[in-house]
Amino acid sequence: APSAALPAEDAAVAALPAEDAVATVLAQQAEPAESGAASPPPASRPESLRTAPPPVETPPARPAAEPRQTASVEDPPEAARPSRPAAPPPAPPPLRSTPPAASPPANATALRSITASVRDGRTVVEIAGNAPFERHHVMPLDAPPRLLVRLIGVQRDYDASAVRAPRLGGVRTGVHGRGATRNLHVVIDLAEPDVVATVERRGDRVVVTLSD
Repeated sequence: APSAALPAEDAAVAALPAEDAVATVLAQQAEPAESGAASPPPASRPESLRTAPPPVETPPARPAAEPRQTASVEDPPEAARPSRPAAPPPAPPPLRSTPPAASPPANATALRSITASVRDGRTVVEIAGNAPFERHHVMPLDAPPRLLVRLIGVQRDYDASAVRAPRLGGVRTGVHGRGATRNLHVVIDLAEPDVVATVERRGDRVVVTLSD
């Protein structure tokens, strides 16, 4: 029997591919009868039809690279440092040669002291020099009574004005002469004309003893 003619909508669906035609029919059946009602969202394809993306293989993590050891530029410890030669000690200052002590002169050139004391009832006057009195002269004088002692080679005067003792009127000194003939005169004034005076040399001393 001859086929009946299809409506226009069905003819359009029939012209689609099979899969799209099925989807179109399902969509038409789902439409509500009333045109004013809100249309539901289009039906989604079954989950089974979705193809999941293939899993991405993550390459295994590489082990962290060990830190490279760099050569240290720090100073070596004290023990590893090459020892530096010690600086030589400073040279000691040159020794100053001490001049040898001057030997005492062969003959006295100055007096050290003139003293007077009483010993065993007699007055003793001592004339001490800086060396032995190798050359001296003694001369008794009168008016007034006195005793002159010439000390040859003694160049310096000596103050004996403070010398006092029994039988002794006083002691006076004075330098006479020039150059090599310069000498010291020691004058011992006697308190009485009858005083007896004796003179002797004892090394670096001239001892004058006064007695009655």
